[in-house]
Amino acid sequence: FIVGQYQQANDLMVDALQRFPDSSDLGAIAVELPITEFGDIEKARLIYQSIKPNTGDAYVAITVTLAYLERNFEAVIETLHQPEVVEFYAMYPGLLHIERGQMHQFLGQKEQAVHEFNEAVKLLVPIDMSQDAFNLAFDLSQLAMAKALLGDDEKAVELAREAMQTLPIEKDPIDGPLIHSTAVYVLALAGDREFALKEIERLLHTPGGYKPWYLKLDPHWDFLREDEQFSQLIEPNLNK
Repeated sequence: FIVGQYQQANDLMVDALQRFPDSSDLGAIAVELPITEFGDIEKARLIYQSIKPNTGDAYVAITVTLAYLERNFEAVIETLHQPEVVEFYAMYPGLLHIERGQMHQFLGQKEQAVHEFNEAVKLLVPIDMSQDAFNLAFDLSQLAMAKALLGDDEKAVELAREAMQTLPIEKDPIDGPLIHSTAVYVLALAGDREFALKEIERLLHTPGGYKPWYLKLDPHWDFLREDEQFSQLIEPNLNK
C-alpha cells in the first residue's frame, strides 16, 4: 500500500480477510484501497458498512476520513466528540482540536473554528524539545497547522520548515513522509506556494507521501483547486 502496489495489496487483503474476517483494522485498510486506487468513495462506504466497529487506530482514522471525503462535516464533528474517539486522540489532543476546527471552518462556523484552533495551541505550547524526533516533528507540524489556520502565516512557515528539518524523509522513510505531508500543506496554506508545489510533486512520487486521489477529493485542498499547477500535478497521476 505504501509503495503504491495496489493490486498486490488488494490480493493480500482478500486473503487476510478470509483468514481474519472479524478484523476491523484489516477492514479499515480495505476501505482505503478503492479510494486510493480509483477515487471510489461509494465502494469504500459499502466496504466500511461491513466492518465491525471498534476503537483501533485504522478504524477510527477511516471513520473520520471517509466522512470528510464525503463532505459530511457534521458527521465528522459528531464522531470527534464521542468519548471513545476523544480517548483515541489522547496522545495527540492538539490534532483533535485542529480537526474539529477545520470541520467547523468548512461549515462557515468561524467562532467555533477559532476556538478549537486556540485550544490546540494551548495544548501544544510550549513544545517539549526533549522528545524523540518523530514526536517533536509531529508537534511542530501540528502547531504550524494551528498557526496557519489562525492566520499567523510567518510563524506557521517557520514551524513547518523546522518540522521537516527535524525528521527528514531520508532519515525516516516511513514516518518522514507523514510529517512532510502535513508541513507542506501548512506551507501552501500559509502562502509559501511555490515551494509547496515543488514539494507536492516530490511527495506524489515518494512512498508514503501524497496519494493523487486524496489530493483530488480531500476538502482540505479546496483552497488550491483553482491553481493550474496544482491540477497539473494531480491529474496525470490519478489512473497510474
